[in-house]
Amino acid sequence: MNSIIQNWNDLPQIEDVHSFDQSDENCLEDIRQVLEKHDKTSKFGVALLHKHFDLGSDEILLETNNPKTKTLTIKPVNLSEIEENEEKFITTLYRFDNNLVYKCSWCKRNHHNDD
Repeated sequence: MNSIIQNWNDLPQIEDVHSFDQSDENCLEDIRQVLEKHDKTSKFGVALLHKHFDLGSDEILLETNNPKTKTLTIKPVNLSEIEENEEKFITTLYRFDNNLVYKCSWCKRNHHNDD
């Protein structure tokens, strides 16, 4: 799968996301059926695409956590941190738009060892 790295700047602010309606329900049902067909319901799900703030053109979101404090943090990092060490990260959010697949958020593969 060829993917392009993109941040979230073109997405609506969370308060501007339209309310859930029947067309959303129908879409989610179709997605569920595809995931079941491929036996991927325990690996993939759906996220509501939105943003809370703009990122710099050279920034991307990185997820880290602290299991001791049960704290999950998502913060902007420089894109080069991901690109230069991509094997140390796993993409956690993909976006499908304009016939392309975008990688939008990452998690450190060994993030459970972070303090």
